[in-house]
Amino acid sequence: MNSQQMIAGAYDEIAGYPDFVDGPLEAPESQIPRTPLLVVLFIAMFALTVLVFGTHPKLFRVPYYLGVISALVSAVVYFQYSFPIPMPAFFFGGWFFWSILTGLRAESQEATWLATTTIAQILVMVFVFATICHDSRSVWVIGGALALGAVLNAIAALVFNLNVKEGRAAGFAVNPNSAAVVYGMGMCILAGMTAATRSSLARLMLTGVNLFLMYATVMTGSRAGAVCLVPPILYAAWFYRRELVRKPLVMGGITVGLVVGAVALPAWLSETELGRRSKQAMLTLTGQASRQESSVTSRVEMKYKAIEVSLKNPIMGVGVGNFTPYVFRNEGQTLSTHDNFLDVLSGTGFPGFALYYATFAWLWLVSGRLRRGGLLTQGEVAIISMTRTFVIFRLCWDFFENTGWTSKPGWMFLAVLAGVLTGYKKLLAERAEAIGMVPGDSSAAPTSSAY
Repeated sequence: MNSQQMIAGAYDEIAGYPDFVDGPLEAPESQIPRTPLLVVLFIAMFALTVLVFGTHPKLFRVPYYLGVISALVSAVVYFQYSFPIPMPAFFFGGWFFWSILTGLRAESQEATWLATTTIAQILVMVFVFATICHDSRSVWVIGGALALGAVLNAIAALVFNLNVKEGRAAGFAVNPNSAAVVYGMGMCILAGMTAATRSSLARLMLTGVNLFLMYATVMTGSRAGAVCLVPPILYAAWFYRRELVRKPLVMGGITVGLVVGAVALPAWLSETELGRRSKQAMLTLTGQASRQESSVTSRVEMKYKAIEVSLKNPIMGVGVGNFTPYVFRNEGQTLSTHDNFLDVLSGTGFPGFALYYATFAWLWLVSGRLRRGGLLTQGEVAIISMTRTFVIFRLCWDFFENTGWTSKPGWMFLAVLAGVLTGYKKLLAERAEAIGMVPGDSSAAPTSSAY
C-alpha cells in the first residue's frame, strides 16, 4: 500500500466514507453548519428576480421585498450558528465609509446621495450573504438561480425579441451591454457546474446552454462582452489542463470544435452587429477611423481624462459617483469613464481603490491557497475554478464599463463565494488535522483528479 492509500484510508476511517482511495476525495461538510435550505432559496429567488424584474417599471419591487426577507431570515440564522464574517465584507464596508468621506467635498451632493445609498444596499447584501453562505450547496443553488436568470434573459431577447434595437438584443436588461455581463456571469457559473458534475449527459446539456449564452452575447453586439469571455475561457482550460490531457475524447472534441469554429465563425460573425461594430473599432484603432464609429475614440479620451482627474485628486478623489459632475463644472463636458477601475479611482482616490479591489485580490489568493493545500473534492475544485474565472471576467468587464460597483447580482455572487471560501478554510484545516497532515502540504493529499 502506497503513502497516498494509507493517508486516504486513515481519512476514510475518520470521516466514514469508504472506498475513495482510487477516486475523487469525498468528505462530509459536517464541520460547516449548512445554511438552511429555505434561506438559500430566498436568496436564490432574490438573485433570479433581480435579473428578470429588476428593470421592470412595476415588478421591480419583487426583488426588493425578497431581498429584505432574505436579510431578515439570514440574521436569525446568523445568531443561531455564529458564522465568521469573511474579510471581503470588511473591505467593502471600509470602501463604503471611505466613500461617505469623499462625498463630503463632492461636486454634486445629489450624485453622492444616489451613489452612497446604492453602495449601502450592496453593503448589507455583501455582509449578509458572505456571512450566511459557507457551504457548497449555497453556491450551486444561488449560482444556478443567476445562471437561470441569464438564460431567461437570453430567451426573452432572442425568442420574444424583447428590447431589440438596431440589431442589438437586450431582453430584460437595461441595455445590450448589461445583458452581455449577465450572460458572462452565467457562463462562468455554468462552466463550474460542468466541471463539478460526473454525468456526461449533464455536462453535454450544460455545455449546450453555455453555447446558447455565447450566441446571445454575440446578438447583444457588445464588443466588451465578447472580449471579456476570452480570458476566463483560456484560464479554465489552463486550470484543467492535466485533466483535459488525460481525456483524449474531450481533447478531440475541443480540437474539432476549434477547427470548425475557426473556419465557420469569421464569415458568420462578420454579418452580425457585433462583427460590424468590431470592424469599425479596429479601423479606429489602426488610425483609419470610420466616420460612423466614434465610441472607441471617445472612450480612450475619457480614460485619459479620468486618469488626469485621479492624479489631481489622489487621496480623496472627487467623490463617489461624481466624475461626470466634476468634469462638467470644470470643462463643460458631459463625460463618463466607461471604466470601473478609473471610476472608483477618480471617485474615491487610491485608498478607496485599494479597499474596493481588495475583495478581488482576497478571492484570488485564498482560492489559490486552498487549491494548493489539497484534500479537495471534485465539487470543491470546481468552485475554486469558478471563483477564479468569475473574478477574471469581472475584472475584464471593469476595464470596459463603469457599472461594476453598482452591479447587485455581481456583488451578490462575489459575497457568496467569499463566504464559501471562508468555510473551506476551516473545513480543510480540520481535514488536514484529522489525517495528521501539515496544513498547506499537498504532497501526499488525496485530491480529486476527475474532470
